[in-house]
Amino acid sequence: MAAADWSSLPCDLVRRIADCFLAANDVDYYMDLRAVCGSWRSATDDPKDSPDDPRFRPRQWVVLDDDVFRREHTRLLVNTHTGRSPRKELPLLGGHRYRHVATTPGGFFVLADYDDYDAARVLNPFTGHMIHFRATVPSDTVDVAAVIGSAPTLVLLCDSDRKRYVAGSDSRSFAVYQEEDAYPLIRLAVAGGMYADGEQRPLPPLPAAVAGEVFHLMRVFSVEPSEMFWSDVVEHVVDDAPAPEIEHANNNRCYLVFRMDDSNRGVLEPVKSIGRHAIFVGCCRCLAVDADKFPSVEANCIYHLVGMNPYGDFYFHDVYKFDLEDGTEEMVAEAISWSDPITRRDADPPFTAVQLLSSYTINVRGSELVIPETCRVDIDQLVEEFFSTEDKEFFAMFPLQLG
Repeated sequence: MAAADWSSLPCDLVRRIADCFLAANDVDYYMDLRAVCGSWRSATDDPKDSPDDPRFRPRQWVVLDDDVFRREHTRLLVNTHTGRSPRKELPLLGGHRYRHVATTPGGFFVLADYDDYDAARVLNPFTGHMIHFRATVPSDTVDVAAVIGSAPTLVLLCDSDRKRYVAGSDSRSFAVYQEEDAYPLIRLAVAGGMYADGEQRPLPPLPAAVAGEVFHLMRVFSVEPSEMFWSDVVEHVVDDAPAPEIEHANNNRCYLVFRMDDSNRGVLEPVKSIGRHAIFVGCCRCLAVDADKFPSVEANCIYHLVGMNPYGDFYFHDVYKFDLEDGTEEMVAEAISWSDPITRRDADPPFTAVQLLSSYTINVRGSELVIPETCRVDIDQLVEEFFSTEDKEFFAMFPLQLG
């Protein structure tokens, strides 16, 4: 029997398969399909011809092992809608020209170009397309980033001083805004995906009436909205509209779930079920996934981390599952924590989907423009506190190089 000639597939069939990949935002599959043969490339659109086409932009991906001490130029990306988790080789991250600054909700990488005075760059990890900005990346620690509009505009948020940096691709520098009262609301909109949807278009800000309801709920838990992101007392989740919003009081570990009304009338409707979804809540960021797509993840549950701080500097966490249907809570796993530069984790591999998704909520890679000094201080302090004189002399013979 003669081997099948896949290159002879009808063009309309090839396009239909390709469209299925793009509908699921599996852009990597789409690129693999185009690489099969010339006829398949001819039958499909080339992302290089229209890099701003929303079909080719990552919009529902997260980077799970975005570890500050990772030296490899690979990253584990997860499609939160389909459950796919390819490990992607990104050679640009392993070189000396580009420095990692942040990742965006959806899957873009924000980089600083060392050869161009640390000008901002935004990398699409699947197509390889790079958006060039003229503005220099700020040296502050970037906690949240977003790319909006087809122009486009880059937004960087820094929790430490509550600054918002905004620049277009032709801007000579970032415009800087420091809004003490408005920052929590802007932070929620950007980190939750309301600032820019899957097509990277600007969306209206969170309606004032809705914000008022959210802030009222926060005060029920004795948390002042202006204190958000100074501490981890309350975590908020804003996911795909209409999205549930979570309030978490650490003292009581009590969860209430609300769904935002589609009419933007400021109505938050309490719900007892989030269907087949599961929500992961952490002190740095939050995540909602389709539980049917991930092994070991149970639907209609909230996964959160309970931490202890026995050594003063490093936290150790356990993953707990809160069942929205019956209100029960149980510990389900040890968490992966990258806060310790020597042990690098609490749990031992192989890791489950629950552990990896939970790690996303507490582990955020900092900007490489500011992190070398931070890492040096942490390691010196760790050696000083936890190792004997003999151990210190041993480590001195093998200085740790951070890349």
